Amino acid sequence: MAESSQEERVLWSDWNNLSFRDGALYYNFGPSYSLRVVLPRSAEEQIVTELHVSLGHLGPAKGEQASRRRYWWVAMRDDINDICACCHRYGEVKSQPHAARAPLQSMTAGFPNELVGLDLMGPLPQTDSSNRYILVMVDYFTKWTNAVPLRKAGALSVAK
Repeated sequence: MAESSQEERVLWSDWNNLSFRDGALYYNFGPSYSLRVVLPRSAEEQIVTELHVSLGHLGPAKGEQASRRRYWWVAMRDDINDICACCHRYGEVKSQPHAARAPLQSMTAGFPNELVGLDLMGPLPQTDSSNRYILVMVDYFTKWTNAVPLRKAGALSVAK
């Protein structure tokens, strides 16, 4: 046992948390948790990469959290850190500066149409009617929402 790998030592120390069912090895964190599939070494990189990409190039902490919901393996944290470090897209997303934002404040209205919110969406793919934008209007009192297609996103189009 002295010549065994770190992975073997961890598996032996966690022996009571492992169970074999239907041809797969599972890790049991406890009675209030679902069983996690113990990934074979050959599948770890593929699974981590697929999770990382499909969940929007998550960072190491969120990537590990997402992985631990379904899987377990010995070097999970190290493998996820390695994938994130090699991901150019994660580096771009992470390094984008976040603009300072004012704190959110509730806006209350006392009667219908006293306070109306407007927002423009687009440009979107052009429709058969040549519309590329959507004007969204919300009455803050009734929460009534209306969406109107627009060809242009200018003040004149919104005013009409």
